[in-house]
Amino acid sequence: MKIFINGEEYSFEKEFTLEELIQNLKINKDTTVVEINETIINRNNYPNIFLKNGDKVEIITFVGGG
Repeated sequence: MKIFINGEEYSFEKEFTLEELIQNLKINKDTTVVEINETIINRNNYPNIFLKNGDKVEIITFVGGG
């Protein structure tokens, strides 16, 4: 299965959820917005969203500063 994460192609052996992807990438989901195929995903739904071949995932992480 191939998915695109922030424009880069990645290959995976098995299906997995958006929650698993975020955990494997060690991303804090509380400071992140995820879009799949141009649709923003509510973080409460991450465990229920299975990524599919060809999905385009955009991960935007907020950074504070001053």
